[in-house]
Amino acid sequence: MSTTPVMQVIGARLSLGGRKILDGIDLELHGGEVVALVGPNGAGKSTLLAAMSGDEPLEAGRILLHGTGLGQWGIGRLAKLRAVQTQESRVSFAFTGEDVVRMGRAPWAGTPEEQRDDTIVAAALETSEAEALAIRTVQTLSGGEKARVSFARVLAQETALLMLDEPTAPMDIRHQEQLMTTVRQRTARGATAVVVLHDLSLAAAYADRIVLLDQGRLAAVGDPEDVLTPQNLQQVYRYPVTVVRDPGSGALLITPLRPHLARPRLPEGELI
Repeated sequence: MSTTPVMQVIGARLSLGGRKILDGIDLELHGGEVVALVGPNGAGKSTLLAAMSGDEPLEAGRILLHGTGLGQWGIGRLAKLRAVQTQESRVSFAFTGEDVVRMGRAPWAGTPEEQRDDTIVAAALETSEAEALAIRTVQTLSGGEKARVSFARVLAQETALLMLDEPTAPMDIRHQEQLMTTVRQRTARGATAVVVLHDLSLAAAYADRIVLLDQGRLAAVGDPEDVLTPQNLQQVYRYPVTVVRDPGSGALLITPLRPHLARPRLPEGELI
């Protein structure tokens, strides 16, 4: 992980509809790391990501990218530095999956990098296992298939900063793991990734740092082991959880406690 921040969020504040969504957020992103934004519904995760991407202006505070305020980067230059995957990708026209992925190459139009478009698009489709979706129109795709195509678009953009808002939410287990493995591979080569996740076990397995948000504030920031504790999670989510280690990988597994579903134990030796 690099010591010079790729991005700095300084005193970020934002209210929507009279309600504080971000309330004094300070955060740094560094090269070579995966940062997961987690927290309950309405905690401010997606809004923070949108502000960090430059899509949601702050009412107070600053966000610096490579030491320069986001507003000082031109749109074209910003698109070469960061790629964004939103929760919903609305496509009104009958674009194919490949058309959508090629949109990720738009920032490089008119540059020598444009000559690599076909190679990059093909590689992105392969990495996200979306080759079979390339000729289908987006309207015919399931939610998980759309998410894979959207992730392929992000990969095709070839930026050093990936900003993903719940990219795994509509995906099956295989593609969730595949996406996060790809993200880890990118950061191992020096990229930075900030990912909004609801699956706490997935965040614990793949993130280098966890940012736990609660009502627009930072509840905790740090290593998964330090942040994803039963005490922290119960306080923020208002629901009891258990945290154990996967016997194979050693990663943390977080599950809700369900005492109301407890089944009576059978007498020893009795079969169901």
